[in-house]
Amino acid sequence: MRSTVTLIVSLIVVAGLSGAAQKGATGTNESPESALKAATNRELATGDLASAIQQYRQIVTRYRAASPPVAAHALIQMAASYEKLGSSEAKKAYEEVLRDFSTQSEAVATARARLGHVGPGGGVVARQLWKTIGNTEVAIASDGRTAAVVDSASQEIQIRDLVDGQLSQVKVTTDATTGEYAEWPALSPDLKQVAYAFAGPETKWAYQVRVSAMQGGVRAKPLGTPSPYTYVRGWSADGKSVLVNILDDGSSAHIGWLSTSDGSLKTLKSVNWQGLGLVALSPDGRFIAYDMLVEAGKPEREIRVLASDASAEYVVVRGSGINQGPVWSRDGARLAFTSNRSGSFGIWSVPIRNGREDGAPTQLKADIGDVGLVGFTAMGSLLYEQKIGTRDIFAMDIEPQGGVLRGTPTRLADTYIGLNLNPSLSPDGKSVAYLSQRTQMFAGNISNLVIRSLESGAERVIPTIFRGGGKPMWLPDGQAIIELGRNAQNHTTIYKVDLKSGEIVSLIDTGTSAPQTAAISRDGRTVYAGARNNSASGGNHVAGYDLTSGRRTDFPHFGSLRSLAASPDGHSIAFVANDTVTRPYRAELFVADADGGNIRTVFTTDKMDETAFDLAWSADGRFIYFVKRASGSLWRVAAAGGSPALVGELSKAVVGSINVSADSRRIIYGVGAQPTVEVWALDNLESNSRK
Repeated sequence: MRSTVTLIVSLIVVAGLSGAAQKGATGTNESPESALKAATNRELATGDLASAIQQYRQIVTRYRAASPPVAAHALIQMAASYEKLGSSEAKKAYEEVLRDFSTQSEAVATARARLGHVGPGGGVVARQLWKTIGNTEVAIASDGRTAAVVDSASQEIQIRDLVDGQLSQVKVTTDATTGEYAEWPALSPDLKQVAYAFAGPETKWAYQVRVSAMQGGVRAKPLGTPSPYTYVRGWSADGKSVLVNILDDGSSAHIGWLSTSDGSLKTLKSVNWQGLGLVALSPDGRFIAYDMLVEAGKPEREIRVLASDASAEYVVVRGSGINQGPVWSRDGARLAFTSNRSGSFGIWSVPIRNGREDGAPTQLKADIGDVGLVGFTAMGSLLYEQKIGTRDIFAMDIEPQGGVLRGTPTRLADTYIGLNLNPSLSPDGKSVAYLSQRTQMFAGNISNLVIRSLESGAERVIPTIFRGGGKPMWLPDGQAIIELGRNAQNHTTIYKVDLKSGEIVSLIDTGTSAPQTAAISRDGRTVYAGARNNSASGGNHVAGYDLTSGRRTDFPHFGSLRSLAASPDGHSIAFVANDTVTRPYRAELFVADADGGNIRTVFTTDKMDETAFDLAWSADGRFIYFVKRASGSLWRVAAAGGSPALVGELSKAVVGSINVSADSRRIIYGVGAQPTVEVWALDNLESNSRK
């Protein structure tokens, strides 16, 4: 499980913007919204940022007076494109938003967040230090100028000098071909060792804390036993223990000290796994700050301070709203955190004395957006991370006889761009259900379920109560949706969402954290999903869950399940499984009868980049469509077996959740490239707070 906290600033283009029905300034009948949508679709489809920038500038010029909301949004998109190119022109575009579109509140808030602007006379300056593609974790060392950073490309740990930017690398993974990786690094007080969470084949993809010397050639020392998920949060002052929080197989998250000598764990605090947020150790090692849900099922969070020997605990930040992500000042005299207590997310600070609050929280900076704080440097800068999301849902036409893609992708949702995923076409083809990660919660990964009319664009938004969430599965009557997500016990659970009332009911708790790939039978009575194997090799297999009785029927084990789909006639199930024991890269596409019998192989590959990762049947049941994860290309193969044929390229990014329409003339899909992670520094934050 890769840790993901969605940190993104996005704009909404609503249907009622001024100028929607009028002609453009050039005399054409194209609306401002259509022009902007075409530009963004082209950018995503081609990746040609230079051409996209030209189009956005034309839209700004053309609609500056006629449709200020569209022009302001185009400027934001243009600035983001400049940022992807590493161009300083991005700053000028954001400044243009502030100067010429001051009445466009959302655009102004985004521009300010990106510039680190605090208004006239403000002294806070934001500097982008670096950016990377994919997940990253940054931990500032005790000297305040050195940071350990996960390099998402190599899965090694970088050591970065925050003053001069110099980089070095500590090799902590040994076999890149297996996909093993490291997360959550922390440097020892003497800067001679790095502790981190490791996952790979030898730990059966569970997480184990390891300690490596900074010099190369020394074998890492494993500490303790692997667990479902582990975060490394810091070192004790004497270097004899590592602070961790561990998610177990049940419903608990534990904060504790892991001995660097014998790997024994001393648990300090156990809480509900879904409620625990960021854990931060004070500079002197005496206190541990963390944020926690106030009440299960509600977004409000509070910040607590726990003595490092568990002798005392205090709530130091109360109040309504989300208070999250605490980090300590260099002297340990205060905690900085993000909060939306003022209506939008800003950076706040609370003074701390002997583990207790020593005054009321004060705001250091308003309108920071949805970011994650990293910590303070020796130079007084506050580092934070921002993730720019790239998940969206699209449609393309298919020529059903020849089986080739036609035209260009069309974006299906124009709200919360970059935060939408897992589309699912309704039985009548008139609506699409998808998940939208618009809820800002550190520990969340909780999405809203959105039902959008493909005819009118009208949306129904239903907040969910589960974490994660797979592809929504429509019941045959179109009145409810079946969804897989994680419950409070971290178990994959089958939920039913009533689309009239919005009520969400837990139907079946699978008892394990099995993968959330699933399919539903044509009659809506059976959900096919992953179930954990009990074999020594681990992995998972296909199981059928009867939604009425809850009875589970296991298919024979065929490696580790990757994807599955139910045939339109209800008679068959297609699924992809990897042979994780004898041939790690071998992947096979199987077709089985709906009861798990008569399993036959459709095709096999030993190449990782040719593995089928998402499946959909043609409406007549003759073909199975699939996506090759490495290329984003769409293929199809006869369900009876044969050689796969290329349908076309959907995207250069990762593609998933494919749906084929009832007439086999359209494909609905999600695009989810890894996010861009930017690391920023805020300077003069303390002096600004004293004004």
